[in-house]
Amino acid sequence: MGKIARPVVAVDFCYEMLRHGAIQWENGSKKAKYIVPICGDGEYLPLHDLKFQGITIAFGVRNLSRPEQGLKEMLRVLKTGGKLAILEFSRPKNPLFSPIYKLYLHKFLPFMAGIISGDKEAYRYLADSIQGFYEPEILAAMMRDVGFREVRYRPLTIGIVTLYTGRK
Repeated sequence: MGKIARPVVAVDFCYEMLRHGAIQWENGSKKAKYIVPICGDGEYLPLHDLKFQGITIAFGVRNLSRPEQGLKEMLRVLKTGGKLAILEFSRPKNPLFSPIYKLYLHKFLPFMAGIISGDKEAYRYLADSIQGFYEPEILAAMMRDVGFREVRYRPLTIGIVTLYTGRK
């Protein structure tokens, strides 16, 4: 007997992002019918309590105006034992690599991406939001403070990103 596919809910504040994703899913996957896009705010998820076994968010917590509120919402909609996985940009700690990365992030990336995309300011925002984001220890503590347990974090790609996990 085959496995029953469970729907995947994709929540984003930006309707255009969801629309673009839906087009990509339809063009590339037979499983697109299992993806349910919902336009909504990560700080007030338009979802029922205790509904999900897992939540993933990539490069989105940094964009919440109130990350603690977003974490509380994720906890609210997770079933007991459910798992949260967050992938977020971070700042490398390596003393040799860190200055090179800062130069890349603040100078090279906005310049080159601005030429290619025509939107240099978006990449300045990206650099500033990464620079101003919490240290991994602080985000992990926030996860614990709102009620997640078994909270762990692990730097990846020389510390450019960090993977955080926690359970309800």
